[in-house]
Amino acid sequence: MAALDFPSSPTVGQIYPSPAVVGVPTYTWNGTAWVVNAGPYLPSGTITDFFQAAAPTGWTRITTNDDALIRVVGSATPSSGGSNGFVATFNTQTVVGNTTLTTATMPSHPHTLPGGESGPLMGSNSPASVYFVQSNGSANSTATGNAGSGGAHSHPITTSIKYVDVLLASKN
Repeated sequence: MAALDFPSSPTVGQIYPSPAVVGVPTYTWNGTAWVVNAGPYLPSGTITDFFQAAAPTGWTRITTNDDALIRVVGSATPSSGGSNGFVATFNTQTVVGNTTLTTATMPSHPHTLPGGESGPLMGSNSPASVYFVQSNGSANSTATGNAGSGGAHSHPITTSIKYVDVLLASKN
């Protein structure tokens, strides 16, 4: 199909091409842009998205899916779901840096200390055996006391995702 040569100074409501050409959609100048006329190409009830402030003439804006993402499905039947708005869910997250565990935020746990008759503790960088002995000369217990309380710490994520707002409209 050859490129369309739109008029350079259209008037509001002007239709192009005029007269209509079979197999070529017609366009109407709305004062800002040429808008395709649905004609036989888009039947009444057709829903589509528009990247503009208002639905074009002949279309009714759909407001039931406000603040929602568009999900493309290849094998499932198109539907909608979820209950949390996009902005409230994603853009209210905060930036997080490193989290350092403290005694209060780590699980309670012991450390095993072989010593005395329990056997040697071998150093990873030394072939020497090391034994732990209490100050009274008797062998250490086989473990330290528990430390930690299992308190919570968090790892919030930043999801300030770039997006484009579009509106959905249904052909009248």
